[in-house]
Amino acid sequence: PVVLEEVADDIEGWLPRLHKARHVIGLVFDLSYIQPLLVRHGVPVIPILAMPRPDVKERLAELEPGCRVGVLASVPDFVDGMISCVVESNPEVEIVGGLSCRDRRQIPTLMSSVDCVVYGTLARQTLEAQSILPPTSIELVYVPETGWIERMRALLRSELI
Repeated sequence: PVVLEEVADDIEGWLPRLHKARHVIGLVFDLSYIQPLLVRHGVPVIPILAMPRPDVKERLAELEPGCRVGVLASVPDFVDGMISCVVESNPEVEIVGGLSCRDRRQIPTLMSSVDCVVYGTLARQTLEAQSILPPTSIELVYVPETGWIERMRALLRSELI
């Protein structure tokens, strides 16, 4: 097992270890970030659908109506999905904007105009480097969807037989 955060910064350094794996299993949005490199090197990938962790959904649902929310993602591809997750969990919030960590000049402006920032795990370091932080921060943690966990277990059982 390898944590994506460890892989993301130095994927080339991790490839020799990944070559020893029979499968690489990860959440769909994580794999979309590194899959092109893995496939190019012949590493098989098994995507697992994910959903927000229950406590994260609860925290999003508990935000006050009209709460101004900003989204910070590690890459631009994740911003829209994260905004959709926030609005689905609490349609009463006001989305002020969403940025990727690559937009370093715009991040302070976004942080100063929101009551809450919802950020992805890979964006944590960028967020921690900000001098201006909103009163509330929620890390948008995803966990494998139950049916896909069962599929993964079945796959692993078949590998052991």
